[in-house]
Amino acid sequence: MIKYIIKDWAGNHLFKDREFDSFEDGCDFLLQEFPNDEDLQEYFVIPLIELNNMTTKLYYFKQQIREALREHPELKQQILDIHDLCMLDVNDNQMESPFKSRSLELSIDYLEQFLKDNTEQSCFTDWPNEGETKYEREL
Repeated sequence: MIKYIIKDWAGNHLFKDREFDSFEDGCDFLLQEFPNDEDLQEYFVIPLIELNNMTTKLYYFKQQIREALREHPELKQQILDIHDLCMLDVNDNQMESPFKSRSLELSIDYLEQFLKDNTEQSCFTDWPNEGETKYEREL
């Protein structure tokens, strides 16, 4: 199960003694701590992700697709096309696992770049360097 933490706009890990079982639990905590709506814009609930796990990468990619569809319904078809192209590689039984993993990473990068090019903002941060074991990404 993926745990969630809270970071501020500068990437500082806040409430280090707290981890949340779901994105919603983290948001509820923020709402209790900062009832003033303006304060909430400074904080993000983000997952702790094990990069070496193909299942976790796939789960994260699907989460990013859902978030992009929710935030940018006007780009629905293009977002679904990015998803479908990635799934062709992931479901290809002849492709070796390291290539599938890299395809997921590239798809996340491509989705982020697509959103940057076609919207005012992107909710993602840079993909981590190869060899990192844990990575925290904004949702």
